[in-house]
Amino acid sequence: MKHYTSYWAQRTITFQSGADWDAFWVSGEGARLAKEKGIQGEVLTMPVDSFPHAVSPYGLFGMAGNASEWVQDWYDPNYYKNAPLTDPTGPAQGAIKAMRGGSWLKPAASLRASDRDWGTMDSRPSGTGFRCAKDAY
Repeated sequence: MKHYTSYWAQRTITFQSGADWDAFWVSGEGARLAKEKGIQGEVLTMPVDSFPHAVSPYGLFGMAGNASEWVQDWYDPNYYKNAPLTDPTGPAQGAIKAMRGGSWLKPAASLRASDRDWGTMDSRPSGTGFRCAKDAY
């Protein structure tokens, strides 16, 4: 991920229109990079339930892919080394928030619900959204 991120950090890409965007991702450099990262034709977001057989061991659908999702937890790269095994809630405070689940912009190996990333609360990274949820208990 570090190599992929540093590659894009050194570039500026301007899209004057939707056609420029399509050309980049469908047949241009974006398509080449997508192929290198393991994407098999899906270079943009997909409609909900596009992969009905992609179910987690817990019976959950749609937990990774379209967008990484902001979560309530503060981010600490070392938190899970000493976290409780049951229902870890994340650090009590911090400066950056956690994001979970791989987005369509990430390498194929990151397309899993357990993928972790981070961002400042005022950042708006592409490929990141949120999921409305409530406690199940």
